[in-house]
Amino acid sequence: MPDTSGFSRRWDNDQRTIGTTDARGAVAPLQRLLEACRRPGWVTEDPGTYLGLALRHQCETVDCPWRWMGEGQDDDGTYVVEVEHFPASDHQLWEDAICLLSAIAEDSFHVRRVDRLTVECVTGMLDGDGEFASHGHAIRLRMGLRPHDCVQPSNATSSNSIM
Repeated sequence: MPDTSGFSRRWDNDQRTIGTTDARGAVAPLQRLLEACRRPGWVTEDPGTYLGLALRHQCETVDCPWRWMGEGQDDDGTYVVEVEHFPASDHQLWEDAICLLSAIAEDSFHVRRVDRLTVECVTGMLDGDGEFASHGHAIRLRMGLRPHDCVQPSNATSSNSIM
């Protein structure tokens, strides 16, 4: 076992403090996505049409834990979506956010939790991914919590309910 002095625990009962390998295999595809993100004009226009309709449709599904609250676009082109969720654990919010974003996922899909109630996503098609030109989307989910007295759909306790 490698020397683990100087490493911090990765979770509460972590005795090892270091993993078994690295993730080099993911570097090349991530580099391609990074390069596409830097390309002028890569983020598509009119995200309310291209992305908003699919996300609103998911939010309107009977068993969906999300409620659509609004949309906008930041100066940097990021499509900002405001949604509300039933009160839930941090992990459940994260799972449900990924499931909601999967409705608009393209061949490359990167999701990052910024804080408990904000998730950012970049998704798109890279050169050679399909019949159309490379393009992408930058999305920020701003999540609010519904009041505790709201009635939760019977099947909205699992992230799988919106898929």
